[in-house]
Amino acid sequence: MLQLTILMTISTLLLSLLQTSVATAEAGKTQYTLTLEPTFAHYNFKSYKNTIGTFAMPDLTADGNLHGMSAAYVRQGKERTYLRIAGQAMGGNVSGYNQTTRKLETKAILTWAGEVNLGYTFVGDRSNLAFTPYLGAGYRTTDYYPQFGISTPYTALGSRLDWLISPVWRTGIDLAGRLPIPGVKSSVPMKMGFEVTIPVAYRLTKSFSLTAAINTERLYYSTMRTESTGLRLGMQYHF
Repeated sequence: MLQLTILMTISTLLLSLLQTSVATAEAGKTQYTLTLEPTFAHYNFKSYKNTIGTFAMPDLTADGNLHGMSAAYVRQGKERTYLRIAGQAMGGNVSGYNQTTRKLETKAILTWAGEVNLGYTFVGDRSNLAFTPYLGAGYRTTDYYPQFGISTPYTALGSRLDWLISPVWRTGIDLAGRLPIPGVKSSVPMKMGFEVTIPVAYRLTKSFSLTAAINTERLYYSTMRTESTGLRLGMQYHF
């Protein structure tokens, strides 16, 4: 729970900094953005015989490279409401040494996820800073061939800070936590997770931007842990 505590603390500090300069700006035009990004990631997988503990040693540690595609639709309402619908699909292979069988194992991985976020955007007086806390829900499926698969619904709690550096350059940071949905069963229950994303965008024209993002995500399950760190490169369409 330490990661979630840090996430909430950082979000509170960011909101406090902006609340002194929040402007109830005049209602503007609703903005829509569609993003499509080829995605590359290094993936690490640890499996435990028993529930993960402070001194537990994994019986299998494997890593490898995944590649795929990420897509997102964002509606930024003139009333400052925020809606994001995002999805990602990736595949690849990971290899590692199994301490139980004492053999090298290779697993083919196919993973996809979808998430919906709802939030509200606070805009600073200078209009070059925007802070958006949000809530949401998602669903993730990961298949580890040829052995097993995991399907996990979850809730999302996060915040993003956007900084318009210039009329054409934009960056920021997105901090997100993931928690299991109470009462929903899973073959390997999720305990918690977190994700950090640092995006950069360059506005080419009124309708198009080039995008890049560095992303890291860690998910904790009852008997396993996954970690991925990657890069997304793509384009945004504004309409």
